[in-house]
Amino acid sequence: MKKSKRPRQIEAKGPPQGAPSQSAPRGKVTWWPWAAALASLLLAFEIYGPALNGPFVLDDLYLRYANPQSLDASFRQWIADSRPMLMASFWLNHKWTGDSLYAYHLTNVVLHFLTSVIVALIAMRLVEWAGGLPGIKGAAAQRTLGIFAGALFLVHPIQTESVAYIASRSETLSVLFYYAAFCVFLYRRTESISWPRALAVIALFGAAVATKQHTLTLPLLLLLTDLFWAHGSNQGSVRANRLLYVLLGMTGAVGAVFVWSTLRAANTAGFHVAGMTPATYFFTECRVLWTYVRMFVLPFGQNADPDAAAATATHAASATIAPDSSKV
Repeated sequence: MKKSKRPRQIEAKGPPQGAPSQSAPRGKVTWWPWAAALASLLLAFEIYGPALNGPFVLDDLYLRYANPQSLDASFRQWIADSRPMLMASFWLNHKWTGDSLYAYHLTNVVLHFLTSVIVALIAMRLVEWAGGLPGIKGAAAQRTLGIFAGALFLVHPIQTESVAYIASRSETLSVLFYYAAFCVFLYRRTESISWPRALAVIALFGAAVATKQHTLTLPLLLLLTDLFWAHGSNQGSVRANRLLYVLLGMTGAVGAVFVWSTLRAANTAGFHVAGMTPATYFFTECRVLWTYVRMFVLPFGQNADPDAAAATATHAASATIAPDSSKV
């Protein structure tokens, strides 16, 4: 008597739950997303055109690229900083274009445009995983919402400082690396991320942290993404990508130690600032965070250096604390 053959259970692989099990058939390449990207690039230059010839201001005056005595320094001297990737970008500007302020501003605008393209790709992927929009299915929903998200990121007034202000390239470049790492993670072909893709995420994460340290939150973003879009169970994707999280955790730990050592030696973030403690600084920044939320919805009243009352009951005076007082 022959034994009955039972079908073997094959472990589910593929994109997280909510995404199509099979890739949608590829149709003809449409031209309008490319036209929208070109129009967005022209729009970016139209919006930021008045700032392209702007002078060095505020923190610009204290950085190496504005100091004539530092312009002949070696590349190693340029990047001997708490943000080496950022300073490397300034060094490239200096070597390629000399003291042209236009080139520094132009670089910021191009970086901002590239980030908006990545935002569009991220939105398209998440809409795909969500199964489209109510009443709109398939590729049309992905492209429509993706281009809207990218355009909103590109033209929103709250981006003005990070793009028009040369020293705020720390925000523009770090977010470019941060979103690029997230995008590489989202567009993996299977639930378990491949070695080359994992290494790309790690490299982009390291570049982001080396540009500005607020990007240390990336591992948490990837973890929450895996938990929300888990395939089969809430922990399936996390287990499948545990190697990536181990590597991210190690990289993040090194970055956190570096940030802590930098803060302890710096006159910022409440360390070594007269009348300000780290706790006071932290709770004041928590208050300012809501100003950012309000300006995202109602972008009026923006100021390069607004006053914010220090968050302490015994301190009635106000301290001049910018919403992003961790600039270069």
